[in-house]
Amino acid sequence: MWEHNDGAGEDNALQNQFTTYVVTALDRRKRRYLSGKNRRMGREELFDPLECTPEAPICPDPLDELPVLEQLEDVRLQCLLAQYGERALYILFSRILDDRPFLEIAADLSMTYTAVSKVYYRMIARLKKGLGRDEQ
Repeated sequence: MWEHNDGAGEDNALQNQFTTYVVTALDRRKRRYLSGKNRRMGREELFDPLECTPEAPICPDPLDELPVLEQLEDVRLQCLLAQYGERALYILFSRILDDRPFLEIAADLSMTYTAVSKVYYRMIARLKKGLGRDEQ
């Protein structure tokens, strides 16, 4: 049966020494890996292969030119989002697509942090309910 290692006794002391050895070895290996990675990153130059081949045509995605609501594939989601005003959509898309914090969005819209977060979370709840996912 399993017994608690109290450090007393020859077997427990040996186990403690081995555990310390493994942890120390892993820590040293991690440090060597990270310092080597940092040295390599300092020597490497950033290379963009698209800059070197001007003859290669870059085909823009035609969906990028459409408004965000028309880029969505889910028609139910499009209909639900079309019901909201511009300010609410700005809050939702800024938070989800741009990953901006509520404080930045609030500063842009001259609102408080609390008001922006309430608008966002109410929209999320209504969208879940409208899409039939309110049980999650």
